Order: sequence, then structure tokens, then C-alpha cells
Amino acid sequence: MTSYNQLPYDTRPVAATHPDRLATVAILLGLDPAPIGSARVLELGCGNGRNLMPMASNHPDATFVGLDLSQVQIGQGRQLAVKLDNLELIAGDLAEFSSEQPFDYIIAHGVYSWVPPAVQQALLAVTARCLSPDGIAYISYATLPGAYSRRALSEMLRWGVPEQPDPVRRVEQARDFAGFLGRHLSNRAPASATLRQLMIEVGGMSDAYVMHDHLSSVNEPVMFSDFVRRAHAESLQYLGDPQFHTMFPSDVDLAALNEVAGDHLQLEQLLDFVLQRPFRTSLLCHSPVAIDRSLTPARLLPLCASTTAEARGLDFGEWSYRSRGRPVFTTRSAVIAQAFDTLVGSDVAVPVASLAPAEHSAELCEVLLSAYVAQQIELSTLPG
Repeated sequence: MTSYNQLPYDTRPVAATHPDRLATVAILLGLDPAPIGSARVLELGCGNGRNLMPMASNHPDATFVGLDLSQVQIGQGRQLAVKLDNLELIAGDLAEFSSEQPFDYIIAHGVYSWVPPAVQQALLAVTARCLSPDGIAYISYATLPGAYSRRALSEMLRWGVPEQPDPVRRVEQARDFAGFLGRHLSNRAPASATLRQLMIEVGGMSDAYVMHDHLSSVNEPVMFSDFVRRAHAESLQYLGDPQFHTMFPSDVDLAALNEVAGDHLQLEQLLDFVLQRPFRTSLLCHSPVAIDRSLTPARLLPLCASTTAEARGLDFGEWSYRSRGRPVFTTRSAVIAQAFDTLVGSDVAVPVASLAPAEHSAELCEVLLSAYVAQQIELSTLPG
């Protein structure tokens, strides 16, 4: 904790943790999450609370609580949030945290894999204990086998750069040592290209990231299946990923993986194997909650949609739209094109139900769902 106080993380808002994102995915999977405008939100390991501050500012009737072990970080956060009456920042041990009222959304970003096993278990126990019956929890963690290369680099850096009182000086030495290793790493070494790239990246990382992610004595990546098993032991179940598109990667033969996978959990584990994902963001809910993974397009009707795509016009009977870094979306339906033109021309999220006449809503929702998976649009529970 001393190094954490001396060199704290520069906590910033993380879009994937926003309750709106959590609620949107929950609705798509058949749940009925609490409205964000009046929700209770808890963040475990909140740092200085800057992830919660814009949420609290935008939703004054909701309640936000942040908990962190660092009194220094919490003190800084309280100074920053002095005008936010609906945000409470608490310095304390998460294992000892309790609340008379449950929380509709619980967030733990960048915590689970960087605390000892006993604290990992406590984090899941607190989540289960404090989550409302219909609540949604977000937990991120480093995943195996994809994180093996990062863990190998961390072990090399900890070997080459002994502990010392000055964390900034230690980080400088770690960067130097990573550069030395990168220059001398043999091309015959297993995973040499991946390791060399990671060693180069150390030079551009923040001091806090190098210190707490690469030089920390605690670095515990976990297999997805093991994380789910541990959550199940606390009567929590895997719901999905707030980065919804990651559940349907376009560069993987999902049909082939489904033939091997016995269920959706095995499919997710197989995806980690073939994609070598080093990091995951997972949503959990209580085990008794019924989840419907059929992805019925009609579930989009209470949601709102937005896009950063640009209209490319009509050519050979097709309207096309392009988002930067995404495949071109095309349609021959004038109704769908009109809906996309509305989204392109709007600076705010538009209610899906208003984008097409009722007789075309099923067609529209099916297209929008595919576009959401392809990251061509965003979905939200909030208009505007």
C-alpha cells in the first residue's frame, strides 16, 4: 500500500463500467435491471473516485459509493467531489465493507487479479452480499492463457529490478531493463515477438501502470472457467460481457467452436483459448436470476441507439454507411436506410421505437442488433 500511496493510479472514467452499459447488456439478455436515474452504485477499489464522478454528476437522483483501501486516494477524491452530494467515498478494507441497503450495480475494475487470493474471495463475497436481487456486477481481471506473456515479463522485471523505497526510481530502472531485454531477446525464444512488443510498450506506460501491474508482487491472472466457478460458489452466475461484441468475434468460426462447446460457458473459455485474450470484463448476477440468451430482437424496443457512422449514399440500389475502422454497412431497405439516416443526423441517442413504423419494428430491431454486435451502432437505456 505504501507504493500505491506514493504512486497512485491516475483513475479515469471507464466506459465499460457505466451502469448504462451494464443495464443495456442485461436487457438484451432478458433481465430487468434497475433504472439508472435512481440506482444505487458501488465501486470497489475506486481509487480517487474519478470513474464515479461523471456518473454522479449526470444522475443526481442516483446514489454512488466508492471504496478504496488508500486513504490518500480517497482524500484526493473527496476534494475533487466536494460538490457531489450523491457521491460518498470511503477509505476501508473491502472484506469488512457492509451496507444496510443493497446496490443495483457493483463495479470492480482492475482489482481482482492484483490482490491476494483471500481478497479475491472477499471481493466476490462482498459482491454477492451487497448486490440487489436483480442487480448487475462488473468485475475485470487478467485471464489465462493469454496473460502468460505479460506475467512472464512481470517476473523478469521483478527479478531484474529489486524493491526500493522510491517507486519512481524503480519504474525508471524497470523501463531500462525492459529495453535491455528487448534488444537482446533471441528470435528463437518462444513467443519472442509478443514479449518484445510488451517490452517496448513498457516505455510508453504510465509510471503507476508499470509499478502496480508489472512490479507488483501480486499478479494473479485466472482462467475464465475458474473465475466463473469461484463466482458460482458465492451464488453468482456469469451474465455476459459489457463489451458485447467480444462475445461474437467476427474473426473466429463460432459454429465450429459451438460444436465442441457443451454450453455458453465452455464457448467463452474456448474463445479465450483461440483469441489468447489477456484481460476480461465480466458481468455477474445472482444465480437464481433467469437469463435468456436467445437475443430476441424485440428487446431493443425500449432502448435507444446512436452511431458515429457516416452516410455514403445510394449506389446500385444499396444505401451504405461507414464507421471508422468497421466494415461498411449496406441495406436495400428504404425503411432501414431512413432509420440509419436518422441516427447519422442525430447528436444524441434516439429511441429505437421511434425509428420505424410499428409494422417494420421487427425488421429494424434485427438489423440494429447485428449492427450493435458489429460495433456500427451503440445501444443505451438513456435517450440523449
